[in-house]
Amino acid sequence: KIANIYFTMELQRRFGAQGLRAYVLHPGLVRTSLHAAMSNWFAAPLILLLFKTPLEGAQTNLFCSVSDEAVPGKYHSDCRQSELGNPHAENSERAREWWEYSEKIVAEKIKERQY
Repeated sequence: KIANIYFTMELQRRFGAQGLRAYVLHPGLVRTSLHAAMSNWFAAPLILLLFKTPLEGAQTNLFCSVSDEAVPGKYHSDCRQSELGNPHAENSERAREWWEYSEKIVAEKIKERQY
């Protein structure tokens, strides 16, 4: 998950000036068809009570897509900018390093596949 955060931060830093908007977001706990298989008498009521519906879970994605209040490159939860809660996740130097490492690995894989 931290690699996804780094990627999104660096994507925004590199391409934000060109109009790209990238967001780190968390939809929350969402009830899906995976949970339908849980017939556990204890878990099922908790899932119904605590988890969001798919429509509710999609709200932060929609917020980031259409709202001028969403801050590109930042973490959002429950339709607002939030704190990540992990100081290591906000390390812009580490984000740059991971991006460059990813570029190197992808370039090597592409080179391997060339005939």
